[in-house]
Amino acid sequence: MPEKKSIFSLIFETFSETKESFFKNPKIYAPFLVFAGIEAIALIFIYFYPRMPLHVITAPFIRTFFGEIYLHYPANFILIPKLSANLRMVLSTVAGALLTAIAINYTADYFHNKTSKFKSVFAHSAKNYVSLFLLATLIVIIFVLFGNLLEYFLKFYFRNGYRKLLFAGPRYWFGPIPIVINFFMAVLIQSFFVYAFPFILIGKEKFLPAIMKSFVFCAKRFFPTVMLVGLPMMLLIPVIVLNYQTSLLMNKFFPEITVLLTIFAIIVNSLIVDPVVTIATTLFYLKNREQNTQK
Repeated sequence: MPEKKSIFSLIFETFSETKESFFKNPKIYAPFLVFAGIEAIALIFIYFYPRMPLHVITAPFIRTFFGEIYLHYPANFILIPKLSANLRMVLSTVAGALLTAIAINYTADYFHNKTSKFKSVFAHSAKNYVSLFLLATLIVIIFVLFGNLLEYFLKFYFRNGYRKLLFAGPRYWFGPIPIVINFFMAVLIQSFFVYAFPFILIGKEKFLPAIMKSFVFCAKRFFPTVMLVGLPMMLLIPVIVLNYQTSLLMNKFFPEITVLLTIFAIIVNSLIVDPVVTIATTLFYLKNREQNTQK
């Protein structure tokens, strides 16, 4: 009877296998490079949004939601990280769902020592695109809704004359605290939904059963799942801190630094965190699935 591994050794082993998979089968990493490339192209358009000819399309939107000042230098550079982050959420549902599916299918072939052919991998991914698109959209909606509800609650609470919530005043509740809360919520949301993708693609489950099974799978293996999701996501902390200090950095250095911050965010998000979280949790799912079939 094989010796039972500790949770920590299992987590370390999964991360190690994830790194190994990138080197042994670079096709697994390719979808994330494509998505980063799409984000880079989007950043170019965002960079030129105050200028002609994009100005004709973007100006009414910017005036309505942000204000006239953000159509002019240097205030326009304040918006770049925010616009890029918002556009990333849209791209993650439209393009990211399909590219993630391709990466997961490549990972499944790698795990089972099968030769991956792009045509079959793409066809299988495209076949499930609607379910994956809805899943990615649901995750984004839940995250955005939570952030908006938190902001609404805080505004309502402090407008009614309260000076402190728990141990802190409005200075902190409208500053670093919501950022920390949103980060941990992002880890939790991702943890509970992350297995729905392999359940759809590998387990051949329908949309709702895949979500329910992902919740159950995560609940039964909560600590390793949170570690597989949360540890890579901790690399986003420098990105979050730098974006929080956007105005200060612009004043201290130069307004265009926000472009560099956005490029840094794309590299960390799309080329490090997303690949590691996606492939690590997929491998973890596959290993557990194999163990269950052997029982």
